[in-house]
Amino acid sequence: MPVVVPERAGTRSQIISVRLAQKVAALFGVRPHWQKDSRVWFCNFSALTLAEVGRGAPLPSRAWHAKERAHGGPIALGQSKRIAAGTWRIVNEALIEGVGPADAGLPPGEAVAGVDELAPATLNRFGPDRKAAAVLLGANELFESLMPVFRDVMGTIGTLDSGEPLADHTKVIIWATLVQETFRSQPALFAAAVQGRAIQRALTQTWVPLPALGLPVARSEFGSTEATDWSKMEETLAPRRINVLDQTLTEFPLATISRATQGYVDTIIDGWCSHLLGDAPSISWLTDKGPQGRRVEVYAPLARSLAGFLATKGEILAPAHLGKDAAQGAAVLPRIPSEGELRKLSPSSQAALIWTLLQTYRGLRREPGLIFSVSHGSVREEAARVASLAQAVLGPGNMLTLWARNRLGNMTYWDFQRSDPQASSEGAALVRATLLRLSDQHQSGYIADGTFLEFLISSGSCLHGHIMEQRTTNPSSETAEQLRRELLLLWRKTFTTIGFDLDAELNQATTTSKLSPLAQAMVPLLHHYAALLTMGKSEADILQGIHLLEDFLIPYVDRPDELHESKQTLGGALRAAIVGYKELTSLLQSAGRHKEAELWSRRNGEATSRLLELEPAHPVLGLEVPALMSEADPGADRLLMHAHFDLIVERLQKEELVRAETPKAATNTAIKPLEHAALFQMLRGHERVDNQGWPELRFSRGTADGESALNASIVLPERNPSAADIILLVVTPTQKFKMVMVWEEVPGDVARLVGRISPFPFSVEDIQSVEVEVHGRKD
Repeated sequence: MPVVVPERAGTRSQIISVRLAQKVAALFGVRPHWQKDSRVWFCNFSALTLAEVGRGAPLPSRAWHAKERAHGGPIALGQSKRIAAGTWRIVNEALIEGVGPADAGLPPGEAVAGVDELAPATLNRFGPDRKAAAVLLGANELFESLMPVFRDVMGTIGTLDSGEPLADHTKVIIWATLVQETFRSQPALFAAAVQGRAIQRALTQTWVPLPALGLPVARSEFGSTEATDWSKMEETLAPRRINVLDQTLTEFPLATISRATQGYVDTIIDGWCSHLLGDAPSISWLTDKGPQGRRVEVYAPLARSLAGFLATKGEILAPAHLGKDAAQGAAVLPRIPSEGELRKLSPSSQAALIWTLLQTYRGLRREPGLIFSVSHGSVREEAARVASLAQAVLGPGNMLTLWARNRLGNMTYWDFQRSDPQASSEGAALVRATLLRLSDQHQSGYIADGTFLEFLISSGSCLHGHIMEQRTTNPSSETAEQLRRELLLLWRKTFTTIGFDLDAELNQATTTSKLSPLAQAMVPLLHHYAALLTMGKSEADILQGIHLLEDFLIPYVDRPDELHESKQTLGGALRAAIVGYKELTSLLQSAGRHKEAELWSRRNGEATSRLLELEPAHPVLGLEVPALMSEADPGADRLLMHAHFDLIVERLQKEELVRAETPKAATNTAIKPLEHAALFQMLRGHERVDNQGWPELRFSRGTADGESALNASIVLPERNPSAADIILLVVTPTQKFKMVMVWEEVPGDVARLVGRISPFPFSVEDIQSVEVEVHGRKD
């Protein structure tokens, strides 16, 4: 959503605002379409002066000016007597006006065309803060070119065909998506406009008491007739709004916010801008790589930003709209236009509408209230329609079409991960194929670095999970290893495009504080890259991943002043490290290096313990941590496992056992967490668990050969006649356990099965004997 720099004013009244727009565009990195080779800068609003706004370019430093004065008398800042009068040059990125004789010579610098400066008298008309007002007026003139796009998108998808309005949450997500794209398209301009708006609003929202009659007042006191009341001035002289923020949200009314409660609208705008520019997990950096020249790149993941924003501001958006009523639930999802309707819009509006729908679905799937109104499956079906619409209108090779299909594959993977492995695998394959094509477009310069970084990270979680699943089924899977290498290559290509030499950074620095600013900013994202290294089969890859995690990433995010997002990153880093410790332990044991293996195995146990303390309710712990614990190597400290049974059980009870759904079949994947829950509950002495729709879990205590034994039974609500009850009596040197399970087919290798599913503090090697009874099969 790039803005358009106006070339000339349409009416006489627009002359000043258009000239300001041209100056502001040059100062904040917006190059005119009618002057491709014009010089632009990326200025810091706080350091900018009113004179620079009038010139439309930075002035030199005062130290430079002091040296110039030594060459011939007093001159104004930004002038040089060593440059011929009437000529302009760029020296040290500052624009200098020549005021010397015709034969003054040509000092170093780039000659540029003459500059039409705005007179101080013109700029002094604005207020109450002249610089903020001038920047805000120019920015609004630039943003005006985006207003039709906002109106097209919000008008098309903001109201259902029935005429009903959307839920406020969805409306805000749509609006926030468009605002964020405005920011990502011209970040320096947007940031400056937001700062100018804040200053103007603070100075024009005044408190004025009634003056006492006849009481003398000073010029600056309340009641003085000399002081200008800027709060009553027109927006043309005292601007205090940004059209793409204030006007668009006013035109897109929220059901729970009336005109009498305008303060709530301000709260939403101020909160979202503050989140975008300060609190969001985003990165911005200045670069001059590629044919586009100097520019600001932005990585700003919308889904995570929205989750944080709605968590703090969501109380004013009427969560009741996400209630259980079917009619209200239908209003959660925006309408999708027809192919013909989309074709009538401008290309900018078409692209913005497709992107907004996709980002809205991502935001809704992270919205907790959504589960009461529409299912994730409904969102996935809508995403499939959008992917088809994008392909029909934008074409199959368009970036947004590829991204739409990528998001559809991602949703398919997660929605069917446990119920339909084939569908889940097909979803991961779609994510992989589209990501590779998006990478090609990124390498060709069609996709911005920050945008592709979001594509890569958003696709990574799905593909990482797919790699782990394939390797669980087949540890030597070449398909999984090929996918891992592809993702590593994509990361390395991205590093190169961004201009980020990770290997050099890691070799030169010993702590995070010694990394370059870009490397420090990138560190929280690198657990995705490190996870690919720790999943490797070579000792060098694994050690590099562990080095990145232990020496840079974990210390950086594990700080007392860090926010919740960093704690999530710390959890991801710990999980990546655990995988690396396990893989390295296995490699070392195979090579006969048992003492080293024992050391890494113990570090595995320590990291697992810390992960459980950090994230006792993390969604993956129900499956991942029991598996890690059951496969712990003999050298690990198994007392760590006992210490966290309560945390694991609490997680399984809240997120696994209370879901109101039943697995389609008693497959290994579906029933696995239930077995873990049963076994953990046995150790805690529970006799029964109310599982609310899951297969029933029964527990009892008894004896086996005169010794105490624990019994667990898992019974499906609808028994499969061909299924079998498997009774296992497991005997170890110190304990005996009796387990009763329901399985679709009897596993051939019972000892391996027990070692894999059991979270008890013993490994397969501890088992002395296993007695098996099978009931329920006719044969």
